[in-house]
Amino acid sequence: MQSLLWAGIAYCAAAIPTLILNVYAENAIEWAHELVLVLGSMIVGFAIGRTGRAEFAVGSYVAGCLLIAFWAIGSFVFTLATTGQLVEVYLPSLHKNTIGGMLGAAIVIVYARPPWLRLNPLPYWTSLAVLSSGVAVSQSRQAMIAAIAGLMLISLRRRSETGRRPTLIWIVAVPVLIFAFSMLASQLESDNRFNSAYQRLTWYQDSVDIWQTSPLFGVGLRWWYTSRFGDGFQPPNAELEVLTSVGVVGLIAFLGLFGIGLVVLWRLDPVYGTVGAAVVLTRLVQAQFDLYWVAGQASLLWIIAGISFGTLIRDRDSPHSDSITITTNRPLPIASGPCPRRSVETP
Repeated sequence: MQSLLWAGIAYCAAAIPTLILNVYAENAIEWAHELVLVLGSMIVGFAIGRTGRAEFAVGSYVAGCLLIAFWAIGSFVFTLATTGQLVEVYLPSLHKNTIGGMLGAAIVIVYARPPWLRLNPLPYWTSLAVLSSGVAVSQSRQAMIAAIAGLMLISLRRRSETGRRPTLIWIVAVPVLIFAFSMLASQLESDNRFNSAYQRLTWYQDSVDIWQTSPLFGVGLRWWYTSRFGDGFQPPNAELEVLTSVGVVGLIAFLGLFGIGLVVLWRLDPVYGTVGAAVVLTRLVQAQFDLYWVAGQASLLWIIAGISFGTLIRDRDSPHSDSITITTNRPLPIASGPCPRRSVETP
């Protein structure tokens, strides 16, 4: 996990020049906030996994998402029954893209079905159906695309219990992607120049214009909270958001953080690393079409990544664990003495 922590430190360090060049309160506060969202989340997740609370913590998140999904479905059905319209779902304090993003991540976690989560078949399929319905009624296109990306990554790995790769997602992905892109196409063909698709195109261009005023180190974190660039807007794209805030230097470190995160999680034993890598990819894909630095969703992926490492270490060190195989690229220190029910493989 050290390489992942160092990648997080490198990103936070790359944002320091913008603190010096752009002195205002929101800039410094947001830097500390992102430090907690990245490094703090990794450490919290590791502690959760290392102390054996991963099943409770992740299960609680999924349970909360199920409640939101039921609420969203109920709201959708009520609106349809009273107005006859198929409209997006907005819940109190929950934007449709927030709903979609949270439920999309929960779908990926449930679908990965890591053994330490201990999901029985009936709750497993029921949970997937409810969560998928919640994303569908939210009509969050980016959440649909992001969830498909995470599920496809999981499908590249063989199931530990069956030894086969899941194939259903490749069948389901086609109609979901067609639906999502058809919604986008209809908006781009519309005469309404103020819909979400056209608004994003405008913000993309405005973001590039703002970035060009300070291309190397950016104009400062949370610059949209200030009045320096007219009406503030948070760029609906992770790379543009980072580029305008901390410049090219910060963007390189940001992409390095995700690249290193995906690599180290994918190289872990699949029992632990697959779900972490899939959630990280899911969040990155969603952030191509949505805001990235929002507290809850910006912390979840690194919490899950930390849990992946913490749970692996706990199971490796537990004297009561069943047969566990840990794959690593360098020898692990093994204490002397008998260890009859644990095997460590080092290629």
